[in-house]
Amino acid sequence: MLEPVGDNIMAEFEAVEEKTKGGIYLTPTTQERPSIARVIAIGPGRLMSNGTIHPLSIKVGDRILLGGYGGREKKHDGKVYIFLKEEEILAVIKGEE
Repeated sequence: MLEPVGDNIMAEFEAVEEKTKGGIYLTPTTQERPSIARVIAIGPGRLMSNGTIHPLSIKVGDRILLGGYGGREKKHDGKVYIFLKEEEILAVIKGEE
């Protein structure tokens, strides 16, 4: 298992719809990058200039809304993960499952 360091967040994208609401099937090249992910691991927090660690407000299990193409996608053991910083997250999705 990978464990993020510092203020890094590790998440997995949620499944992308393969067809539009109108019923048109999308090929992988026409699909947009997913914008919703689930946090699966977080680092201990941001190291501050005074030497203390500021914990992250994001928690493991949170569903998050990502903006644009932030973060870095990495493959490990056949799975694709996204690693990002807390400031790259637009919102935590509450109440939808």
